[in-house]
Amino acid sequence: MTIVGAILFVGSWLVPKKKISGSPKPKSFSIGAMIALGFTTSLLEVATALPYFAAIGILTSNHLAYYEWLPIIAGYNLIMITPAILLLGLHILFKSFMNKPLRKIQALYDKSTSSALSWVMFFVGLILLMNGGMI
Repeated sequence: MTIVGAILFVGSWLVPKKKISGSPKPKSFSIGAMIALGFTTSLLEVATALPYFAAIGILTSNHLAYYEWLPIIAGYNLIMITPAILLLGLHILFKSFMNKPLRKIQALYDKSTSSALSWVMFFVGLILLMNGGMI
């Protein structure tokens, strides 16, 4: 764990700064490319949903009735999807008006992606080093 922490800590300083060139454009719109994209996305989403599935397992293994744990899960899901639903609704209702603010959000995201990655690597590496006894 200490070695991984050290690699992440040092690597955080080496993350190249992203040049602003906009979002990447797909090279292919073929059916096979779309299936591969969907399959890859599914694999990544399942991996990132493991804590969610673990929380459901913990709630159900405590022998709670469904009416005790269902509101917790429903509230969590509502909180997670609300920003996307709001942005979609605003885009549908005010398409021409919302285009400029959404482009600004996209540009900000494109500009700060490498910086966010660097900070996450830094803090995760630091925590792993501290837990490994190096610091």
